[in-house]
Amino acid sequence: VKKDPWDYIGDMYTDLGLVSRGQNMTPKGIVDAMIKMTYGIENFDARLFTYQSYEQYLLEYYAEHSVHPTHLRPMKYPLKTQLDPCLGTGRFLFETSLLYPEAPLVLFGIEIQLSLYRAGLVNMAIMSNHPYSIICANTLRLDPDKNGPSSSLWDLGNRWDPPDVSQYYWKATPPFKKYMQMRQKDK
Repeated sequence: VKKDPWDYIGDMYTDLGLVSRGQNMTPKGIVDAMIKMTYGIENFDARLFTYQSYEQYLLEYYAEHSVHPTHLRPMKYPLKTQLDPCLGTGRFLFETSLLYPEAPLVLFGIEIQLSLYRAGLVNMAIMSNHPYSIICANTLRLDPDKNGPSSSLWDLGNRWDPPDVSQYYWKATPPFKKYMQMRQKDK
């Protein structure tokens, strides 16, 4: 797997017909194209954008010119976060990690189906170079105002037996509440 990294679990899942209706594993060409469109340059050298390399640049400048570079201000490049709201087996996240191994990234994923969630955990454990958190939840029901990257929701990630995260779902307000109750009765 390390010599030719790819989502072999997802390929097996598809070949054996284990995917449900409406589920599709995104082909590698599309995954790579979307990642490159998102992050830009294919050979992105993240060392140019981290504090350590900037510090090294300052030291080299000082050694060469024997004076501190007063014309430069410290640059701070914050971590970038990437969310895959329909994780599947994690193709987008681990492929990003493989294409940009030194980029300052934190990866997040959400998958509703338990077997795909677990396949995503396995793929990320094998192939990711970045910190990540994957949860088993319904993306469409998560409250976006309360569940950002710093939310305690993400502390519940990366567990083989995922905990109940329904407390993080949005709560229906009056016009929708009656509708939701009627739908529950119909089931």
